[in-house]
Amino acid sequence: MELHELIIPETGEKMIKITDLAHKLILEKEDIKISVDMTVGKGFDTVFLSEVSDFVYGFDIQKEAIDFTNKIIEEKQIKNVRLINDNHKNISDYITKGIDLAIYNLGYLPGSSKEIKTESSTTLFSLQKLLSLLNPGGLVIIVLYPHNLDEINSVREYCSSLPIDFDSLEIKVLNRTNSPFIIHIKKR
Repeated sequence: MELHELIIPETGEKMIKITDLAHKLILEKEDIKISVDMTVGKGFDTVFLSEVSDFVYGFDIQKEAIDFTNKIIEEKQIKNVRLINDNHKNISDYITKGIDLAIYNLGYLPGSSKEIKTESSTTLFSLQKLLSLLNPGGLVIIVLYPHNLDEINSVREYCSSLPIDFDSLEIKVLNRTNSPFIIHIKKR
């Protein structure tokens, strides 16, 4: 997979597209049976996960996101996805064990109200539940954007305090202010 670049409007500079980098990190994980898209959004990650996983669960609180993604899944005749119109904090109501990989793309639904967005309290609650369901060798990718500093700080703090049976890394473009970044968690 090639990393796509974005043009920064203010400067005309090229920047790596962080979601492509997240997918590249996922491709390094082998034998993904169960994966979870914790924030379905426009379905980009869900469709990608359907190509590299045996089965995908996808969560979103917005019916608009579920409907949009469901349309794509039907058009592409994807059969290994279950979309769930619920908050990701309720993950254990739907999945009780055996997750190999999960991705969060935090923030708001592109093209929709910026008032409806992920919140640090529910993100941390879902992350705690998710990590308890993660198989050994399991991977969690969290894509964070600079528009929600409370969520960024809360997620960073939580991931920094994980026990030693998890490796928690931060991957970011250091020479770009306000660029999105990734937290990469692997269960040992």
